[in-house]
Amino acid sequence: MDNLTGGIGRAFASRNYRIYWSAHLATILGVWVNRIAIQWVTWELAESFAWLGIVGAANMVPTLFFGPIAGATADRYGHRIQLQISTMAGGLVALAMALLVMTGLMTIELLLVLALLAGTSRAFNVAARGALVHAVVPRELLSAAIGVSSATFHGGNFFGMVLGGTIIATLGAGAALIVYAVGAAIAVFLLSLLRIDESRWENAASREFELIADLRAGFTYTFGHRGIRLIMSVSAIVALFVLPYLEMLAGVADEVFARRADGLAVLASATGLGAMTGGLWLARRGRTEGLTRILLGASALGALGVAAFALTEIFWLALLPMFVIGIAVVSAQTASMSLIQNAVAQEFRARVFSINAVVAVGFPALGAIGIGWVANMTGVQIPLLGASLIGLVAWAILSKQVLGIAAEVENQGPSPAGTAAARGA
Repeated sequence: MDNLTGGIGRAFASRNYRIYWSAHLATILGVWVNRIAIQWVTWELAESFAWLGIVGAANMVPTLFFGPIAGATADRYGHRIQLQISTMAGGLVALAMALLVMTGLMTIELLLVLALLAGTSRAFNVAARGALVHAVVPRELLSAAIGVSSATFHGGNFFGMVLGGTIIATLGAGAALIVYAVGAAIAVFLLSLLRIDESRWENAASREFELIADLRAGFTYTFGHRGIRLIMSVSAIVALFVLPYLEMLAGVADEVFARRADGLAVLASATGLGAMTGGLWLARRGRTEGLTRILLGASALGALGVAAFALTEIFWLALLPMFVIGIAVVSAQTASMSLIQNAVAQEFRARVFSINAVVAVGFPALGAIGIGWVANMTGVQIPLLGASLIGLVAWAILSKQVLGIAAEVENQGPSPAGTAAARGA
C-alpha cells in the first residue's frame, strides 16, 4: 500500500496531521467559494478590470504590511492560537459581507473595506498555518505533508469553484459567502483537538515582547541565508508575473469568452484540477531531493501557461493552459515551501514564513493592480502576455544561481551561520 500512496500514506498515519488536514480542508473549501463570490460581486458592482485588481489586491496587500509582524507574534505567542483567532476573524468578515450582499446594501467601496479586513486576518493566518505544520508531523514527512496541504488548497479551487458557481447560480453570492464562515468555525474547533508541545509559549505573557528586535532578527536571518533568499526570489517571479491571472478570471470569462459565472467556475475549476494533480504528485513523491529543479521547471511552465492562456480566444481550448498553470503553480509553491521548511531554524520558522507570505500573497496583489490597470486600456490579454514574458526573463537570470544552492536547501538542516548572524543582529 505504501508503494501506492508514498508520502501521502505516511503523512495521514499521523493523528495530528489528520486533524490538521481536516481543519485545513474545512477552511479551504470556504476560502475558494468565498473567493469566487467576492470576484463575482465585484464584477457585478463595477464591471471593471481595474476594480477586479483592486479588490483582489485588497485581500492580499495587508500581508505586505502585517505579514512580518504576524510572524513575530506567532513565534512569540504560539502558532495554533494565532491560527484559530485569525481564522475566526476571517469568518466574521465573510459573514458581514454575506449580510450586506443579501440585504442589497453592498457597494464597491464597502466591499473594498471588508476585503482589506479579510486580508488583514489572512496575513496572521498564513504565517501561523505554515509554521504549524512542523509541529504536526516529524521532519522527514514535511515534504509529503506540505504536498498534501497544497493539493488540498488548490484542489479546493476545483471543488470550491464548482460549489461556489453552483451556489451563486442557485442561491446567490450571499449564500456562497456564508460557506466560509461555517468552514472557519469548524476549523477552529478541529485545531483545538491537536496534541502538540506548546511549552515554549507557556510563559509568553510574562516575557517582554521586543517587536522591533524580533522583526530585525527575522529579516536578518531570512536575507542572510543564501538558500532561502534565492528560493524566495523564484517565488517572487511566480507571484508577480504568473499568479495575478487568477484575479482577472471573472473579467476574462465575460469579456473574452462571453460567459458569466458558469464560465468563471469552469476556468477556475480547470486550474484547480491541475493544481490538485500537481500537489498530489509531489505529496506522493514525498522527499526533498530534486525539489530545486522542480521549483525552477514549474516556475517556467507556469509563465508559459499564462502566455498560452493569453493568446487563446476559444473557451474550451483555454482549459488546457488553465490545467497546466494549475500543475505548475502548485508544484512551484509546494517545492518552495518544502525547501524553506527543510532549511529554516526552528526559532525563526514563523518569521521566515511570514516574509515568504509577503512574497506569495502580497506580490500577486501588486501584479493584479498593474495588470488590471493596463487591461482597462488594452484589454486583459496583452498585460497577461507581457507579464508572463517578463517573468520568463527574470527566471532565466536567476536559474543558474538557484541550481547552485540545491545541495544546501535539499540535504542540510538549518544554517548555523544564518542563525548566528540573526542572533548577532
